[in-house]
Amino acid sequence: MTPLEFAILRVLVNLIIVVLTLLIARTIWGNYKTTHQTASLMLFIYMILLFVAYSEQALIVILKYKKIIMVGSQAHLMLSGICFIVGTGIAAAAATVFAILILRPRHTKVFCIPPILMAIAHSLIWAIFGQTPLPAGKGVVEWFPSLPLKGSVIAMAIMAFVPAVFFLVYGIKTPTFRQKVSGITLGIGFLTLGYFVFISDNFSIAPSILYRRICIALGVFVVYLGFVTPRWYLKLLEKREQL
Repeated sequence: MTPLEFAILRVLVNLIIVVLTLLIARTIWGNYKTTHQTASLMLFIYMILLFVAYSEQALIVILKYKKIIMVGSQAHLMLSGICFIVGTGIAAAAATVFAILILRPRHTKVFCIPPILMAIAHSLIWAIFGQTPLPAGKGVVEWFPSLPLKGSVIAMAIMAFVPAVFFLVYGIKTPTFRQKVSGITLGIGFLTLGYFVFISDNFSIAPSILYRRICIALGVFVVYLGFVTPRWYLKLLEKREQL
């Protein structure tokens, strides 16, 4: 595969995520306007932040190919920092608040405070400490996350798995079929996104970038299925149980 073909494929896969998150966010917003539930608003924010993060990723590929922006430049770091590092961090907090509001434990409002405070702290750490330049030899300088920012990114990545755990436990324990399907599906969706967005993509860990983005698109769709739980999905699972 030539560099041009690889760049085009990356943009296309990113655009699939962008279009999917935008369409789902629109549906969730419609739900929020009807129900006025804060949980729906939190999931809407989550989808919009993923939309922004992967719009930036697609844009960077295009700007790099056109030689308008250099990867690792100050402009790239600023754009990537705001859209991806800060954006996905806040998304992890929004997903956690969404899970808390849906499951409604005792003292729900109290449980919502820590993820909100963590999102604020994460944003401030990026703004204050950001990334530091380190020499890479022969006059070349590479930028790396500062120690406080690296710690903050790890903390937000861990928090991204909290809604997955909450929903999986709820789905396994609840006796109602619809709630069981919704809980387990949401858990699988958030687990998929927790790994591929907040671990694999955030820290550039295997598998390959194209495979990661395909899994992210699937994870977004699975979260949508768990939130909406359409009749065709319930009927499909009912038939599988009867086999």
